Amino acid sequence: VHAGHAAADRRKLIDSIDASRSQGLSRLLFGLGIRHVGDRVAADLARHFGTIDALGAADVDTIEAVPGIGRVIAESVAEWFAIESNRGLVQRLLERGVSGEVAEADRRPAAGEGPLAGMSIVVTGTPVGSQKQSENFRITGSSASCAFTRVVCRDSKANGFYFTSGGSGSCTNCDAYNNIGGTSTANGNTDGFGAHGKSVTFSNCRSWHNSDDGYDCISVDNAITFDHCWAYNMTAGGDSNGFKVGGYGTSGTVASPMPSHTVKYCLSASNGSHGFYANHQPGKAADWTNNTAYNNGSGNYNMLEQVSATDRTDIPGTREVLHYNIAFTGTIIKNDNNTAANTTNNSWTKSGVTVSSADFQSTDASQMDNARTSSGGLPSITFMKLASGSDLAGMGCF
Repeated sequence: VHAGHAAADRRKLIDSIDASRSQGLSRLLFGLGIRHVGDRVAADLARHFGTIDALGAADVDTIEAVPGIGRVIAESVAEWFAIESNRGLVQRLLERGVSGEVAEADRRPAAGEGPLAGMSIVVTGTPVGSQKQSENFRITGSSASCAFTRVVCRDSKANGFYFTSGGSGSCTNCDAYNNIGGTSTANGNTDGFGAHGKSVTFSNCRSWHNSDDGYDCISVDNAITFDHCWAYNMTAGGDSNGFKVGGYGTSGTVASPMPSHTVKYCLSASNGSHGFYANHQPGKAADWTNNTAYNNGSGNYNMLEQVSATDRTDIPGTREVLHYNIAFTGTIIKNDNNTAANTTNNSWTKSGVTVSSADFQSTDASQMDNARTSSGGLPSITFMKLASGSDLAGMGCF
């Protein structure tokens, strides 16, 4: 980057953060642009450490011990503060009066700090009757909103988490696995996570070996966010996609305005069908950023769209935005007529890049269902994590 451009970018960052100097540590951390630190992670770190000096002095193990913070995020934060120019930026911001302390409004108890600290809720054995499907959790109605943290739905005949008919909320550090419908109809309707109502955010969640899809947001009214989520081994007889993002069926009513979703830092491996699927969206399905797909049976990325809400003809995608993604083993991408400008720095679009098993510390996908950390974070795995010196640096979910 040209020195003049870098200086201008840094000045814009300082001016932006300076404009909100009194909003507290969580907003400061979010504004610094640290890799993997979104608003929820920033709030959790701010509540735990209290000041930016305390966070900056913490090592990886100390950061990882924060409830909900996994190894990948902890390493990213520690590495950012280890860079001298970043510490200098923080110091200049503090000198300009930007608050480096947690705001009073952000001091509510964080996940894992109440009387049930360290515990998870597990739901298992939910049956299905003659209806097309059943649910472990069903959030329905325009006034229904639920936030799930460290909840597990497993070994049942029901969807794990199902938001529908206006339901909204979030799932953080939740798992859904081995949920098999039990009948031919239910098998094709039993997902790990389903969002079919209003806005839902899935963060640090995992879905594996469910009979339909890992994550499904067909026929949704508002935008859905998938952030640091994993999907693995959807091979039990249903559609078997890792992430089914968008779509309204062949003729279903399309939301107006039609939402576009966010899929970032997600991992999808060894699923029977597609890793990441735009699912006939009659427009742009999503921004797909820093995701990793491995060995998905029908293709790692499938950007299939429809022409529009009034012309439901299937076409290769032209409106998807894909940056910094990795695909390895099997069909890399299907139905892709997206512009070069909207598909930069992917393992299959960046000039001079090749992909082989040598780029990764491990290609053992079975690590994806390893036990979570003691604080509920995603497990530290070597699967698809880049090896030192890989020319894929900056791409993918790790």
